[in-house]
Amino acid sequence: LVAVTAGSGPAALLNGRVDIGANGSNTGDLRIFASASVDEQLRARGTSSGGYLDLYDEAGNLEAGFEADSSGTGGYAYVYRSATSLGFTVDGNAGANEPRVTISGSTRSAVFDMADSGNDSVLLPSSAVSSQECFDEPGVASDANSNGVAIASTTLSIILSRTITVPTAGYVLVLGTTQLEISHLTGTNDLYNIGVSDSSAALPANQDLFSTVIAALPTGTYEKVVSPHGLFVVPAGANTFYLLGQQTTESSDDAAAFDSQLTLVFFPTAYGTVVGTFFNGGDEQDDGSSGAPDRERAASICQPLSDEAVAAERAESIAANQARMQRELDEMKLQVEALQKQLAETMAAQQAAAQEARGPKPAPPVIEEGA
Repeated sequence: LVAVTAGSGPAALLNGRVDIGANGSNTGDLRIFASASVDEQLRARGTSSGGYLDLYDEAGNLEAGFEADSSGTGGYAYVYRSATSLGFTVDGNAGANEPRVTISGSTRSAVFDMADSGNDSVLLPSSAVSSQECFDEPGVASDANSNGVAIASTTLSIILSRTITVPTAGYVLVLGTTQLEISHLTGTNDLYNIGVSDSSAALPANQDLFSTVIAALPTGTYEKVVSPHGLFVVPAGANTFYLLGQQTTESSDDAAAFDSQLTLVFFPTAYGTVVGTFFNGGDEQDDGSSGAPDRERAASICQPLSDEAVAAERAESIAANQARMQRELDEMKLQVEALQKQLAETMAAQQAAAQEARGPKPAPPVIEEGA
């Protein structure tokens, strides 16, 4: 069976298979109707961009489709969630042969874009991923040593060090502890600093934690447990931290740090105000002239926090967390809006490319009685 058209060659050819628009200038277009329906339910067509397959509902609304990408290689698929709104799209080549999947709900959307990297490659609704599923979840690193480390100089000695490699910028809580063993001789002021730092050569201002044995005490071995900690703002990547010790005065007897532990804990997010551990530019040292260190006495003395000050700090931390959440939601909204705009432009390009094959819907075939 051959159906002839005004163009060159037959419009359809049945010869062991069905060819539609197979020859000359004919463009193939196959439409399938339901019984007694004037609206097509399925349409398969060929265009200069490639093949298209459209699926319609019982009212003639376009509900889903598969298309060759009008901008080049790759395929394109879509599913509507209503008569006018897309719910699911797959662009096999959104650019540079990278795919993109978009799921669009009435109030929330999700996007998976392989053309982007890092956090921008996946956009999900707020609180859609639990901490157990998140790559930038909290993580730890640690080191320990039960042996003694000599503290025998006013130069800082590294008791322990550990590197933590974090996936994103955030905060590292550094926890150190050591048992300082001091061999004391009567008549000598023994003064030491213990602290944690992100530098092997300097201690932050609040990390010069003093351990002292005053000159008047009897000769003997004295044990002091010191547990410094600090919170450091860190960039993504490898960050190294140290548990450090030093003699504060050269006249101090040698000491040793036993049973030491250094633990690093990474947090990606601040839920309140953060005051990090920073360095003090001063170089105050005790001169050994008194029975107790005077380095801390040189710092200003203030009154303990009042109830009003505590309440103000609470309000500040709550406001900082709310600002963080709003900032993250605003950034996500802008990214989703940009992707939705790009999706609409892609759909418009696809539909424009398909117009050459679109025409008025033909009436369904009429089967005459006795035919």
